[in-house]
Amino acid sequence: MKKLGDLLLARCFYFIGRLLFKTGLAGWSEKIHHFSMRQLQRSADLGFQPALLLFGQILSYRGVTPMNKRRGIEYLATLAEQSVQAQFMLAEQLVHNKEVIIPNHNPLSLYQAAAEQGHAMAALRLSQAYKDGKWGAQQDLQLAQTWSERFHQHSRLQD
Repeated sequence: MKKLGDLLLARCFYFIGRLLFKTGLAGWSEKIHHFSMRQLQRSADLGFQPALLLFGQILSYRGVTPMNKRRGIEYLATLAEQSVQAQFMLAEQLVHNKEVIIPNHNPLSLYQAAAEQGHAMAALRLSQAYKDGKWGAQQDLQLAQTWSERFHQHSRLQD
């Protein structure tokens, strides 16, 4: 964000887009839906972190075209350095969308970064990776057990 004005605009765009999307009003008509998505995109394009996360998540999970999904994943990748949730969601996309390749990102390292910061589901995914030898991890039952225990610790903390 460069200026205070950009921050205020980004917050306004985000507030409007999120309100319409989260309340279900965007589902009433295609015009409202497109307006809501445009507001979220404007906010994300201004670099507002909550918009990057929400719009990236919406596009990558619900995008109609492969280009929409790819754009959502790019938003998540932009935010992955600063957000535990973005790290986890980006890792999930890399695992489930085989056609997506993001340079300098792999699911194992993203899950590990998120799990080390307390993300319970990322710890669970790491446990599975080491148990089954997935995503470039060598099978290691001791590490799988360690991450399973961390999953249970993180889960209790999030209750």
